[in-house]
Amino acid sequence: MILENSMPSAIFGVALAREFDTAPELITKIIFLSTLVSLFTLTVLITLA
Repeated sequence: MILENSMPSAIFGVALAREFDTAPELITKIIFLSTLVSLFTLTVLITLA
């Protein structure tokens, strides 16, 4: 459960942001950053598991 929750955000948020015209650029940046961070956090969590 912890490993699954540490996965990066889904791209679905960008689709919703574009449809409702609510800062899609910000959502894209957040998804990109969460993907980068997950490279490190997932490595640590898998190592500890």
